[in-house]
Amino acid sequence: MNVSNREHFDGAAQRAALTALQQQSGKQATELAAEVGLSYNQYLRYVWGKTPLRVDQFEPFARAYGVDRRVLVDAMFPDPVAWNMADALRSRIPESDIPGYVATHAGDPIEDQQAAVEDILASADRERVRNTRPCDRTA
Repeated sequence: MNVSNREHFDGAAQRAALTALQQQSGKQATELAAEVGLSYNQYLRYVWGKTPLRVDQFEPFARAYGVDRRVLVDAMFPDPVAWNMADALRSRIPESDIPGYVATHAGDPIEDQQAAVEDILASADRERVRNTRPCDRTA
């Protein structure tokens, strides 16, 4: 997901996260703006949730707040979308095949598992087409 895309931007979540991190840091907005390399007004647009924080800004903001980048990201996106490989395969391939695929990709990053699901489903679709006999159209 492109977090800078306004379609997916949650200004309230960003405002809550950055405000909490600013308070936790004990620093003033003017000091944080300087550390991040922004004017005071630019900085406030981010803190107020008016402007989406870009991915390349996560590290400078986290450093200014004195936290790890992951802490900043987790604060801004507290409810990650739950995704489960088995659920993505369910009802599309035989249930008995699912545990094998899940075990093969256990521990892989979600993006790799999602790509594997696409490949598995495309392969299953090709197999279905290959095993489907054309209808006899004799009248």
